[in-house]
Amino acid sequence: RRADGGERWYLHFSSQAVHEPHTPDTFFGAPVRGTQPTLHLDMVHEADHQVGALMGLLEAHGQADSTLMLVTSDNGGLSDSQRTGHRASGPLNSYKGSRREGGVRVPLLARWPGGIPAAGVACDKLWSQIDFFATFVELLGAESIPNAAAQGMDSVSMLPYFTSPDRACRSDAPSLRSHMFVHVGAPQTYGDRHHMAAYSDAGGKYDAMLQGTSARTGARYVNLSSNPWEEDESGHEQAART
Repeated sequence: RRADGGERWYLHFSSQAVHEPHTPDTFFGAPVRGTQPTLHLDMVHEADHQVGALMGLLEAHGQADSTLMLVTSDNGGLSDSQRTGHRASGPLNSYKGSRREGGVRVPLLARWPGGIPAAGVACDKLWSQIDFFATFVELLGAESIPNAAAQGMDSVSMLPYFTSPDRACRSDAPSLRSHMFVHVGAPQTYGDRHHMAAYSDAGGKYDAMLQGTSARTGARYVNLSSNPWEEDESGHEQAART
């Protein structure tokens, strides 16, 4: 919201960083290309500049404290700079394009001094980016999603995680989202093979590769609460099928 109490506004900024091809140069005069070990990491550095520029504009207009800023990614990291010691997915299994956690689990950073009661809170709850829709609807003060039967039917508001993290983010607090499905697959890449994963708010994950419409291969169950790195859990495949 504007500092003068004016109308609320929304900006969706989709950075080209750090998507391929990696072609960094400068950012409004600030050096980017050649500042890091790889072109990929140069563009990670450029993303830092971009976030800084947006924050600078908010501060210049007196809106930094009243604005909810969310920084996230639409997929896991790339392996391009692994040889330099930078592993974009951290300890998670695999990278972008995979149904493993390194391909689908992404960070979400939220900044809102006027709305988030405490800084530095970590919230380990199940969420999806489709939940932004319902979250923003609630943030705007609407009691429900307009025309919910046709749009936003799978979206769940995550606003309590921001406004009441001390209560909503507790380990014993129920998740606002009980389950989630993820599909990874493109005909030009996988043919008729499609990868899917199903999540529960209890930490369970069942994933498989679908061949055509029904055949399943590589199906397995992982308890992410105790095994977020998805190390082999032999003996659980049959339990996942039942």
